[in-house]
Amino acid sequence: MAPVSANLNIMHRKVLELSSCSYIELNMANKKCDYSNEEDRRIILKEFRKVVKDILQPHHDDDFLLRWLKARDFDIIKSEKMIRESFKFRKKIGADTILTSAYEVPK
Repeated sequence: MAPVSANLNIMHRKVLELSSCSYIELNMANKKCDYSNEEDRRIILKEFRKVVKDILQPHHDDDFLLRWLKARDFDIIKSEKMIRESFKFRKKIGADTILTSAYEVPK
């Protein structure tokens, strides 16, 4: 997993041109953009997928990624931090292997 900071520089230099505002304007000035525009959402989703591609599995579809973006108001940097922390926690507690690992009943 690449650290969040490795992708931050890329995102800060890149301006996503959206119909309602640019991503950099939103990020730097804490402005709110209207993300009801489907084209804007598609552009942000595409960029988010690029940023977290190193941790994604084949079954992680657009709906899966949209959950993270919606939770952080379509802020790519905050969404990336959130998804990486979640994956790290799931790995730590073994959530993804719970059904395949042998369970021993305590005596």
